[in-house]
Amino acid sequence: MKLAKDFLGRARALDKVEIIHGDAIDSLEKRNGEFDLILNDIDKEYYPKSLEVILPRLRKGGILITDNLIWSGRVAEAEPDAQTRSIIEYTKMLYDSPDLWTTIIPLRDGVGISYKLN
Repeated sequence: MKLAKDFLGRARALDKVEIIHGDAIDSLEKRNGEFDLILNDIDKEYYPKSLEVILPRLRKGGILITDNLIWSGRVAEAEPDAQTRSIIEYTKMLYDSPDLWTTIIPLRDGVGISYKLN
């Protein structure tokens, strides 16, 4: 948190960003209003549930960034483990959603960028 605040301070953006620390799904469920940007990098088994909470809170034109969608290539394994299956399910949910335009950037473990259309 300190590092994030330091960088935001240097960018003179600290007063424009609200950092919420805690359980991601629980924190979002308790929030009112919409967000311009949401970064999703939680425990992978919660990725599918997180999208159900994220979508109503991401404003039209908002951006959802999701880390680890390639998961060191494990998403291509014939018999993926539980975490990997959750990532695969979540990725399908992103691409199947009529409310999102999604692409995956093959940077490190794969960064998903989703733009909310509706």
